[in-house]
Amino acid sequence: MLTGDNEMTAKAVSEKVGIKHYKAEVLPEHKAAFVKQLQQQGKVVAMVGDGINDSTALAQADVSIAMGKGSDIAMDVAKMTIISSDLTKNPRSNSFIKINSSHH
Repeated sequence: MLTGDNEMTAKAVSEKVGIKHYKAEVLPEHKAAFVKQLQQQGKVVAMVGDGINDSTALAQADVSIAMGKGSDIAMDVAKMTIISSDLTKNPRSNSFIKINSSHH
């Protein structure tokens, strides 16, 4: 998980959803660069974001998912939008997070 949020928030969120690896206080351009780096390694990258700070990385990703209560630009550049911004309401999304967080 890459987030612009502070370390304490990032740690709390990652623990709640079962993500083992995260980076906090990541700038928008570094999110996009990280996505590009993974792609250059031959990986297919999915990006989930909700704000204008995620839009460049969403546009770069192979699969991009915007949260429905996020910014208009995030929803415009994403290939998919999840109507609810609460991932805990959809049990499949937790499985998605757990499956994909173990593949890095």
